[in-house]
Amino acid sequence: MNEKKEILHPVSDAERCRFFEKIFKELQIAPVDCQYVCAVKKDEYTWLKKPISRKFHTLDCTCYQIGKYAIVWKARSNEVLFLMECEQPFEMFSLDEYDFFIRKTVADSFQIERYTWNASNHAYEKTTYDKGFVPEDFKETHRTGRKHDWSRLRPHRSPDIRSLDNSIYYDFIVKYC
Repeated sequence: MNEKKEILHPVSDAERCRFFEKIFKELQIAPVDCQYVCAVKKDEYTWLKKPISRKFHTLDCTCYQIGKYAIVWKARSNEVLFLMECEQPFEMFSLDEYDFFIRKTVADSFQIERYTWNASNHAYEKTTYDKGFVPEDFKETHRTGRKHDWSRLRPHRSPDIRSLDNSIYYDFIVKYC
């Protein structure tokens, strides 16, 4: 078995902004913070929002998988630890604490990547395994998210008031539409 190891760089503020703008413009998804990632749409004269379910959540991090995009936040914060865009179909699985696996579909097989948090570098270390190889500690867990309904977005007239609706409206809709 061959392993390829790579140390990823910490997510910069500029990278985070470009990534969030791309997700919003492409999918109409507003990634506000680790607790709130919402889809938005315009309904005649008003904007509507609908929460997106997390892929997994530990005491240390929160992960959202949105189509071909993935975001991992430090738990209970707006600090982004990991961003990914992948054209291949993939699934994410929590390992423990900050660590997780990604299983990508490759041709007629799959390839598993392990992401291990390195606190001293404040970045992930990525280990890529051979196609078809399953690491011993890999567990396939599936979490079904709750069904969420659309609700009206009610931003305050003042953008300085901090609220979920203001964050979605002023930080995403006004900025990118």
